[in-house]
Amino acid sequence: MIVYMVTGVANAEAATSLSAATATSNARTAPRFSADARVRAVPPIAPGAIPEARPVAAPHTSRTTDASPSMTAAPARGPQALFAVLAAAAAAAAFAVWNRLRRPATPLSSQAIHVPLEECRIAMAATTGESSMSSALESLPVPPGPKQGPIRNLRDSISYLINPDRFIATRTDRYGPIFSTYLFFRPTVVVGGQPAVADFIAKEKKAKITRSTLPPTFEELHTAYGSLNMDSNGEEHQLLRRVFRDIFGPKAMEQYLPFVEEEMDVYVADLLERVKKDPEGPVYLVPELRTFSLNAFSKIFSEEGLTDEQVQLFDTYNTGLLALSKSAKPFVAAKEALATLVSDMRGRLDKYKARRDAPGSPQNLVLDAYIEAGCPDEQIATAMVLLIWGAYIETASLLVKSIVTMDRAGPEKEALISSILAESAEKEANWMQLRLTQGVVRESLRLNAPGGGGFRDSDIDFELAGYRIPAGTVVTADPRIGNRDASLFPEPEKFAPERWVPASGDATEPASKCPFAGSALNRGMGSWFPGGIGAHQCPGVPLAEAVGTMFLVKFLTAFKSWRTSGSGLTKAGDVKYVQVPIKIPVDDFGLVLQPRAQEGVSNGSGFAETRSPEALVTGA
Repeated sequence: MIVYMVTGVANAEAATSLSAATATSNARTAPRFSADARVRAVPPIAPGAIPEARPVAAPHTSRTTDASPSMTAAPARGPQALFAVLAAAAAAAAFAVWNRLRRPATPLSSQAIHVPLEECRIAMAATTGESSMSSALESLPVPPGPKQGPIRNLRDSISYLINPDRFIATRTDRYGPIFSTYLFFRPTVVVGGQPAVADFIAKEKKAKITRSTLPPTFEELHTAYGSLNMDSNGEEHQLLRRVFRDIFGPKAMEQYLPFVEEEMDVYVADLLERVKKDPEGPVYLVPELRTFSLNAFSKIFSEEGLTDEQVQLFDTYNTGLLALSKSAKPFVAAKEALATLVSDMRGRLDKYKARRDAPGSPQNLVLDAYIEAGCPDEQIATAMVLLIWGAYIETASLLVKSIVTMDRAGPEKEALISSILAESAEKEANWMQLRLTQGVVRESLRLNAPGGGGFRDSDIDFELAGYRIPAGTVVTADPRIGNRDASLFPEPEKFAPERWVPASGDATEPASKCPFAGSALNRGMGSWFPGGIGAHQCPGVPLAEAVGTMFLVKFLTAFKSWRTSGSGLTKAGDVKYVQVPIKIPVDDFGLVLQPRAQEGVSNGSGFAETRSPEALVTGA
């Protein structure tokens, strides 16, 4: 699950760090031409030490951005925002002077990103033995985009961080589904639309677009053991993909989902009791579901739940992932939190290994997969932390946004809820088979995408969708572009769960009454990728969808209706969101919930039975 964080631009510390980060990052944006861009094997690391991420390509040791979750407040407004703008302008001015001293004045073209092709030719000749690039490749244009310069590059990065959805939408409308920009202070090509994304996937290995690019702070905190720090062609990454197939495969899902259901029954029943005691009191689902997800996935991936202190440590770790510098307080705190969490997980691993071979001892599928793959203990303990972190924030976001997005159904919401409950009763809550409910989850992911795609680069020039992508340029396939494409999703702004339900053979509604029925299915490679594409795509998307489906059914069974409340709304009454790294409503977004009274619910046989909300939640 792909989960970054840099919303602290509007404060003094961030503004101060921004100047240093801009200069440092720009010094690293020149193309890389290492002949050996593979990740080296990761040796065991002394117990208690946090493995620092190793560079995946020489000679540069840092990258810029991949998706990773974190929670912070929304950008500040008023005097703080003004101060941030002035500080950023000062940083840009200083950077412009510095940049002029070190860069050629002439760009590739009026719309080109700054990658000096002469350096590219020389380096390619030195590392590949070729004297020149293909004339056909040379003749291709670079992707369109605004003329780049130090101030524009800074503006693009900040604009993306403030509101990535708006940034992607406006640039796509202006330049098309493939465009050049600067993100996180590096030249970047954003790729969207089904044909271009399919081309990206097809050329991923041949064009060596396999190196994940992360900012220095994320790279270090993600550790050398994190898959996002690995070249997907390397042996270490191939090993992890095999482990992921075991721990996220169908058999694993059969083991995880009953356990998650037990945890969710307890949570929803407790929520119902609290609402009954205080019917008008708002419920703040975002922090509650973050904690729920942390504990549920911790029990799956590490055998035990988390203490309140450990929950806070995960939030601290998450917050520091995209700190603007390694000297910033969030990064320092995150590194300390990571060390503590890895130490705690090492203790859990030791306990598991001590009892693992005892007769009749229950086995842990996740830990066994790593142990049997021959991973050292420090890698397994670190993986336990990264698995919990990778799951919790995006799952919490999905659970909350599924409820929020249902409000877009308008007057049809009540009928939709009835259909969801009927589908669940008919199919006996087989979470992987509830097509309409899954459609609500997927429409939530489409209309409120949690983030963009992964960020990668290559050490060679390559062609993509008719454009030349210079070596060293970051390339990202962004799902939000395709999600707005009317050729893939008719009336793309409309909330229509029926898009994901087959047009025939579905019990929820006749196809003749569903103009969108099945329209999102079987659109081909590159049309739908909420968890990224290729070798770095998120292996946990099916688990997240199943948990989201389960939560919707449990929540709608217990509660008849809801209304928004609290300070988590704009003046216009819209939900406020934390935009990066994962789009999620702010913590103070509240809901006032109305429990269901005892009522008849279909038992799947055509007869109705009267059951209380508590019984409906727990299945009693």
